[in-house]
Amino acid sequence: MRSFTDNAGREWHIEITIQDVRRLRREVGVDLVEAVTSGLEASRAD
Repeated sequence: MRSFTDNAGREWHIEITIQDVRRLRREVGVDLVEAVTSGLEASRAD
């Protein structure tokens, strides 16, 4: 599980399973894996 702290000082804990990724793609049409990998590729190009 990953966590981060927002600007208000609140700590958020994030856990995403492969089932969550599949459901997001199916129900919302967002491919989280593709979004993350394309973001990594873009940051490497900088």
